[in-house]
Amino acid sequence: MFSDDMALDLAGLPTLDSAAAAELWPVPGASDHKYTRGVLGIIAGCEAYPGAAVLSCVAAVESGAGMVRYVGSETPTNLVLRATPEVVPGAGQVQAWVLGPGIDPADRTKAGRAQMSALDEALLSNTLCG
Repeated sequence: MFSDDMALDLAGLPTLDSAAAAELWPVPGASDHKYTRGVLGIIAGCEAYPGAAVLSCVAAVESGAGMVRYVGSETPTNLVLRATPEVVPGAGQVQAWVLGPGIDPADRTKAGRAQMSALDEALLSNTLCG
């Protein structure tokens, strides 16, 4: 189950300046397409905090993810699609996840429970959903 006390210890990790990051950032080539550039799944936002879903999906699209899948309830999904119509709603295969911004673990509505179940599935899986 999702835990509020999950934290990462970032002490001692190397940092990159903008020049070093630019050297590492992949630039799509003529033969690249959405699957070679990676599919990112996002479980974020909820009925109470839909902005987290929109911000997460816009950031993913703008950063160059090949394809973005969003898993969420009706209101955030509609707002995500209005802001980023290229996002694919619903579960499917992904290579990486963005999990949790704007999720309300106390939401016991049907939509809230479904989103927590999808989040748990993503955390326990090998990045596959659906």
